Amino acid sequence: MVSKYLFDAFMKIWETGMREDMKLLRARYPNYEVWVTGHSLGGAIASLAAHYLVGSGLLNNKDLKLITLGQPRTGDKEFAKNHTATIDYSFRVTHWRYVVPHIPSFDERLGGYYHHKTELFYKEGMAPNDYIVCKEYEDFKCSDGLWVHTSIKNHIKYYGKTINKVMHRVLLRTEFSVLILQTKNLARENYTPVHSRRQKP
Repeated sequence: MVSKYLFDAFMKIWETGMREDMKLLRARYPNYEVWVTGHSLGGAIASLAAHYLVGSGLLNNKDLKLITLGQPRTGDKEFAKNHTATIDYSFRVTHWRYVVPHIPSFDERLGGYYHHKTELFYKEGMAPNDYIVCKEYEDFKCSDGLWVHTSIKNHIKYYGKTINKVMHRVLLRTEFSVLILQTKNLARENYTPVHSRRQKP
């Protein structure tokens, strides 16, 4: 099970142009990797998009990379395990006391939401190599082990930069084949396909 709200949001994006753009660009650039990324709520939608692209056969697992920043829980334990088995290159970056990765609760009485692997947990400041690769789906040696999750600063800043600069950097420096950039409205004309000039080796 996945969140109906998140699934409906993804399907609206998918059905209002992303599907056609993805098929077109995949046919035009068949040897490119596809990197999928998103921040906060966008991270959950990116996670669903990556899972859908591989699960529907549009992409091979080896051609897709997923990195999210501050992603909330997206589905239940069954979805988390299926996602982990489906997407090999999947990383959820968590930043110290940022609250969003801890909602909705993973308490079974409250729906039993659960994270997929693999969490990369950064402490305050996000020094370049100062992170933990968390081994469990819900790992108490990582962000789940903190008692208080209320930081807004940890929502706005990643790697010492505001989130909009981080995402811009990802777009400029990462090898990727297709990324759909969303503006405020969920309509086809508000998505711009972007492709890299570099192919994977």
